Amino acid sequence: MAGQVLQGYSPGGRLYGYEYEAVLDPSGATDKKTRQPRRLGTRIATNEKQAEVVQRVFRLYDSGVGYKEIAGYLNQRQIEPPGSERQKARRPNLRPSWCPNQIRSMLRNPKYSGDWTWNKCRWMKNRRTGKRTYRERSRNEWVESIRPDLKIVPNELWISVQARFRKNDTTQQKGRRVGSKYLFTGMLRCSECGSNMIVVRKNRHDVTFACSMNWHRGPSVCSNSLKVRQSEVDDKILSSIGELLLTPDVISRVVRDVNRLIEERVAMQPADISKAREESAGIESEIDNLIDFISKNGDPSGRISDQLRAREARQEELRRRADSMESLRNSSTLGIDSAYVIKRFSNLRDLLSRDILTARARLKELVDHFVLTPVDQGGAKFFRAEGKTKLQGFLGVTDQSVTLLNSGGRI
Repeated sequence: MAGQVLQGYSPGGRLYGYEYEAVLDPSGATDKKTRQPRRLGTRIATNEKQAEVVQRVFRLYDSGVGYKEIAGYLNQRQIEPPGSERQKARRPNLRPSWCPNQIRSMLRNPKYSGDWTWNKCRWMKNRRTGKRTYRERSRNEWVESIRPDLKIVPNELWISVQARFRKNDTTQQKGRRVGSKYLFTGMLRCSECGSNMIVVRKNRHDVTFACSMNWHRGPSVCSNSLKVRQSEVDDKILSSIGELLLTPDVISRVVRDVNRLIEERVAMQPADISKAREESAGIESEIDNLIDFISKNGDPSGRISDQLRAREARQEELRRRADSMESLRNSSTLGIDSAYVIKRFSNLRDLLSRDILTARARLKELVDHFVLTPVDQGGAKFFRAEGKTKLQGFLGVTDQSVTLLNSGGRI
């Protein structure tokens, strides 16, 4: 690849703003493997039409326009984005469109300034976490290639954009959180384009869901500009799920299955109690031996005393466990009733909010996703949320399929 770069050929990959042409061996020689005319390399040239788009993106950003607004601007003018063929194959019902990440990647790519230096970075895998990170190589490994003939963005514009880019990027990195603290993140779909509804916010307290295509790429890609408060989504959908679960059939199955599990666990307790008592007795002799050793030889390092304390703590834990199981086994109030189940399901929101990640995984076992359809009824705009349940295996309920928040349910 280094040889290709030094000869002015492409090292691989394609970049928006350029066109690529195969350079064949003038002697007419063929490749031994493919039996096709031998290719010496791939010549790169500026695509004038795309280069104008690149320059426009840089000028817009330099004038203070953000990534999302630039993407919307290009989409509104139906300018073909990079990778449009892949987008068409992946989503044949949607017109290919620009997204903010494409704008951001374009603004930080030094090739547009004429710097085609190759082998600057490499992927490194962290053996402990398994994650890959992009690390810069030492400068002596770089294959420098400055191509004034391929420069699309003038030096002054490039420098100005990079200054603003670095400033904004540093600000946006602050306070960035991993994962989402909202229960229905990833479970809501836009009825108009099929994209995810994402969390957008005006401030810390005003959190809403909006169509990701409309929000990031503009109304020319998806016309659904309606938003809904996150708190309303939680209230309405959880209320409907609660009603679904509070049917006599579900409640009776929960009571029956939970009580059966309790009975099975109680039946196993004599063996568990016996095992705990036996282990405790074995530890008792270990403790005696350690005490005897210390009394005869002392313990200058304190290592034997640490072992003694650890064994005593383990013995106390086993005794408490055995006593607890014994008390539970002799209890006359084991089991649950329908009132207990109704109380738990009625407080579904508090129950699910204790561990959002686990709660979201459990909800997806019940309903894969909800489709939010915008409705305009006499000037009143709202969403209708629909979701098909997957009750097979959930709480023992089988052969049921209902629609949550049907035409009467509003968000």
